[in-house]
Amino acid sequence: MGFTWYGNENCSQQNAFSQNKESVIFEKKVTIPNKALEASYKVAELIVENKKPHTIGESLILPACSKIVRIMFGSEAEAEIKKIPLSNNTIRRRVQDMSEDIEKNVGEKIKASNGFCLQIDESTDTSEVGWLSRGKVLSRVHELKNELIVFFTLENVPEFCELLTNEKWLEKLSYLADIFSHLNQINSSMQGPNENILTSCSKLFTLKDKLKIWKKRVQKNQFDMFPSLRISVTEESSEVMTFIMEHLTALEESIDKYFPNLDISEYDWINDPFDKNICLTEFSLEEEEELAEIRNNRTLLLKYKNVSLNEFWIQVEKIHAEIGKKSSKNITAVFDIIFM
Repeated sequence: MGFTWYGNENCSQQNAFSQNKESVIFEKKVTIPNKALEASYKVAELIVENKKPHTIGESLILPACSKIVRIMFGSEAEAEIKKIPLSNNTIRRRVQDMSEDIEKNVGEKIKASNGFCLQIDESTDTSEVGWLSRGKVLSRVHELKNELIVFFTLENVPEFCELLTNEKWLEKLSYLADIFSHLNQINSSMQGPNENILTSCSKLFTLKDKLKIWKKRVQKNQFDMFPSLRISVTEESSEVMTFIMEHLTALEESIDKYFPNLDISEYDWINDPFDKNICLTEFSLEEEEELAEIRNNRTLLLKYKNVSLNEFWIQVEKIHAEIGKKSSKNITAVFDIIFM
């Protein structure tokens, strides 16, 4: 369906100008209420975060803003400010809307993080949270701090609100989010088809060295390894620094406790069978001769450089059965010594 214009060109131009002008006016009228609506929600959020009565929006905030804007920008700008709906009932509705939205978003983000599971103990009919990925969960809590404050305020849980506004507690939360993120990365790197007990031990060695490095840097008030944590040395922050040092020390002690036998130097020939300077112990004549053949086989050398260690020894065992079996047997032995 269409229409035909019967008229002169000037009239057409005038009509187009009139339509454009009306469009601009309409757009302005639509935009202002949208901005006023957004401002209304922002003020409601501030009222809840600061635990003030809903009536303060209309009784104090709006009059104060109106006076400030009139003085700074004139009466026309003041008229726009007065369009912001901040009545008691309006603030109550805004808070309810935000509460429902926050509850939905927090739930979705925590579920998306695969951060925790709820385990039900049927014998005692109680619940406990079993953390599957502390770094992700703690990071989520840190990220959603402001939303959680609003949510717990609305749910009337003041003890959680106090924690989320306590600077010392937040500093500890930030540190824990970062340290568990480091640990999760190490844990993830120790999984997968190309991982073996020797490479895992190397990563544990690295973690022990890093813990020592981090402790030294904390003593110097350097926290760049914990990006979520931003503190400076004061009497107030000394408690947090002590907490961090004690936790890092506890991690060191835990590694020593659970992995007391991390010396795997006698298995270096498995990691690098082409290094002729590695000392060999408890090798039979046949095993040592096969290893000599491997070390002088350039085809195997190229394969060693281009495939995983696991895949390399699988291929070696097809050609040199004795030394191949010895490598598999020793890897199992290392696992038993360290993890059993």
